[in-house]
Amino acid sequence: MKKILILCLLLFAFPGFSQSLKATYTAGVIIKPNVEVPSWFIPRIYSYEFCDGKSITTMISGPVPGPNVQSPTEDIFYKDLSAGSYHWEITIGGDSYSVRDKLPDFKWKILPETEALNGYKCNKATGMAGTMPITAWFCREFNVQDGPNRYCGLPGLILKININDNTEIVATGIETSNKVISIIEPAAKSPIISFQDMEQLVNEGIK
Repeated sequence: MKKILILCLLLFAFPGFSQSLKATYTAGVIIKPNVEVPSWFIPRIYSYEFCDGKSITTMISGPVPGPNVQSPTEDIFYKDLSAGSYHWEITIGGDSYSVRDKLPDFKWKILPETEALNGYKCNKATGMAGTMPITAWFCREFNVQDGPNRYCGLPGLILKININDNTEIVATGIETSNKVISIIEPAAKSPIISFQDMEQLVNEGIK
């Protein structure tokens, strides 16, 4: 259960959107009967900005750093959608990682169900993040194929995503503007590695 939770936390389009976009997302564990949530876990709050085919998701509130805290205490995710790549700066359990890789193919399947989120009509889609099933709700009113963290590739902004029925990321506020936002790639704090290499290092660290 612990390893699945950590992977879910980790697994917490393109040019043509003339406006800039800002949003706030909350990420948290889905509470289930008879499943203990680690005492260190608290919901994480993220800011999200998009402009000219690039986006950045930054954790602005989350767990206090500590040796037993197996949840991100620093989390910055930069995407260049036109290049199909991302750069992720993340600290977990006191260890920092700089990840650069290609944007994944989530093999999305758009379904007929709809749901209202923050006053926006959203469509449902299902896909896979590695071996984990994911469900997303995206809004076509926003002409941007993007979402929080590394999630992207649907014809609209992702407002909610469920990862393996363990973790959920939900938009809590959205605003658009005609002003240009400067989306700057974060500096690498550690040697650049791939997502697969980071996943292996994190798994080894929680055994």
